[in-house]
Amino acid sequence: MADGEASGAYREFKALVEAADRKFARARDLPLYAGGDHHSRKAFKAYTRLWRLQQERRRELVAGGLRRWEIGEVASRIGQLYYARYLRTAEPRSLVGAYVFYEAIYSRGYFAAAAGGGASSGDSRHQGLLIRYKELRFIARFLVVAMLMRRAEAVDHLATRLRALVEETKSAYPTQFACQERTTHGPVMVKFTELTLDTFRMLQCLEWEPTGSYQIAAKELTENGTVSDQSGPSGLIDIHLSAEISDGSLPSNPQKAIIYHPTVSHLLAVLATICEELSQDSILLIYISASGFAEQNIASQKYVSSSSSHANKSNPHFSSDNHLWLGPHGSGGPNNIYPEDLIPFTRYPLFLVIDSENSHAFKAEKGEPAAILLSPRISSAMPGAESTAHGSQFTYFLTAPMQAFCQLAGITSDIDTDTYANAENILVSALEEYEGILCTSVGLNNVWGQILPDPFLRRLILRFIFCRAVLFYFHLDEHEQDLPTCLPYLPESVSPNAEAIKTPILLLAESLTYDKMLQQQPG
Repeated sequence: MADGEASGAYREFKALVEAADRKFARARDLPLYAGGDHHSRKAFKAYTRLWRLQQERRRELVAGGLRRWEIGEVASRIGQLYYARYLRTAEPRSLVGAYVFYEAIYSRGYFAAAAGGGASSGDSRHQGLLIRYKELRFIARFLVVAMLMRRAEAVDHLATRLRALVEETKSAYPTQFACQERTTHGPVMVKFTELTLDTFRMLQCLEWEPTGSYQIAAKELTENGTVSDQSGPSGLIDIHLSAEISDGSLPSNPQKAIIYHPTVSHLLAVLATICEELSQDSILLIYISASGFAEQNIASQKYVSSSSSHANKSNPHFSSDNHLWLGPHGSGGPNNIYPEDLIPFTRYPLFLVIDSENSHAFKAEKGEPAAILLSPRISSAMPGAESTAHGSQFTYFLTAPMQAFCQLAGITSDIDTDTYANAENILVSALEEYEGILCTSVGLNNVWGQILPDPFLRRLILRFIFCRAVLFYFHLDEHEQDLPTCLPYLPESVSPNAEAIKTPILLLAESLTYDKMLQQQPG
């Protein structure tokens, strides 16, 4: 093969990479909650062309200087595009697409071989460090996708690999790490995602459970009936793989927008954009997990919330008890959200979930009636229970009630498989019974009636009933601040005092505590 032909192919590849990267940047920088499909499609088209080139002219490209990490970079960008599409559309097949590409990149070690720190020259060491950063960012992204795919073994493996790689990089490049640590006033490496544990749990709760058709591994394709060689810069990953995966038995997942520590104006802008795209039969769920108070108690009377017209200093609207603090930028003012701020969104069927030590600030209804779930003002804990630093207890009950019950009861050791399965059956039966009682209750408020048909929101309501009753029996002194509340009030037939609500909880506690006592028996 002529050198000119090989170098020409590589120059064409690099030119396509630059063009694709520009399209990728436009697609990446768009907010995930406001369209952007046009830029995403253009980026996918550019990378599809690039991918075909490196498949069809691989020998020329390798002869011209193509390196494995460059193939890994292209594949990683395709994985990022799939992941962004998943965040924008909530399509499981897009998440699968990201996982397929990331798993192939990892298993083939596209970045690993090139990121070693052994090179002696300054230029080689600098390039090695840049590639190592690419590898660290890639593994962090792969870890998040594996979590969303519920791949527990992959998550454990990737977390271990990431920790080892960080330590290895610090040893191989001590000067660069020391410089960056002085610059950032703390440890460097990797920004995972703007996804808190509570938000992650809620995100998972609002998606259909993946079925067997989604639980796939990367396809190792073949050429001419033989297994492809993985030692070279192979490009044999099917770019259209995820498009072939679907499950017609499942409805679409609801679309979601996740924002981290927004200002109030940003939050309201996102909500307004989302509402523009809502269909007439849609329900708007707003889940806010936030502190009740700013880090510094600075008077915020000179500020007004973005939807309030009251600005006089005597207005109780500015009481520190009447808002949530979104943080983290500064304190007070633009980061305080009040119930009045959400009035425009009560024009739609609205379901509001507030998890905060100051959740009672939203007990005063504003605007049209909305369905509201409010967390307790304090978290409950029993001896041996996990720290609340592992996520909010209220959100835990709404998203994983079985695990939350075990945490509350202090059952942190391994539970016998049969015992746990029996307990889960008790819980499932209890929630089904609660559903029947609630849906046939006389006097059920119409606000709940219009929300109950939605399977995700109905599940949140039923788990709220379970959570409230469990906390009630863990706090028989019945302090109101220890219990979650809801607006409008649910019927008495599903109150903690109701026999049909109480009985399954006592049965569940008996089942689990009996197993715990057996574990504590000597011998």
